[in-house]
Amino acid sequence: MEPVSHREAYSEWTSEEFAELGTAFQRATAWIYDRFSPEKIYTVLVAEKVAHMHFHLIPRFGEIKGPEYIRLALEGLLNPPQNIPFPEI
Repeated sequence: MEPVSHREAYSEWTSEEFAELGTAFQRATAWIYDRFSPEKIYTVLVAEKVAHMHFHLIPRFGEIKGPEYIRLALEGLLNPPQNIPFPEI
């Protein structure tokens, strides 16, 4: 997920933007759980390679857990379903 407004740190967010973020997370995770039934959804905030905050929602399946699973997902080493039409949230 990527906020519409360019932000590099939480300190730049307004109270309204935090509320909208919570709603967006709620809708996005419900969408993922409804379609894929993962065991868990990891949320990762990244603002390094690209100079703005964006969030990765990583559904977990299988036995690999925690930081190792997140590393594999962020490096593109997991095999997610292809051609999923993600809605704008």
